[in-house]
Amino acid sequence: MQCRLSVFFLIGNSWVPGEYFDGWGPTKHADMAQCEVHRQFAEDQSTRFLLRFPTYWVCSETLRAWPFQVYALVCKPGWACLACLKQVAMPR
Repeated sequence: MQCRLSVFFLIGNSWVPGEYFDGWGPTKHADMAQCEVHRQFAEDQSTRFLLRFPTYWVCSETLRAWPFQVYALVCKPGWACLACLKQVAMPR
């Protein structure tokens, strides 16, 4: 199953999807294992080269957009956001 890797930026106490910024949209991957490899690389690079805002990288098992309002409500630094979001019904 295809997966997507998304980044979120912590701006003003809210998690903002990277796709709102040019060049930071989600990337597609062949499966979850490949996505996790890229997620780990992205996290390492974010630590090595500090960005202006804290980041949170998430692999999801769907290519449809998640309801980003839910991310803002449940995601906090260090939380397992994907586990929270798998319980959320996807819009059609």
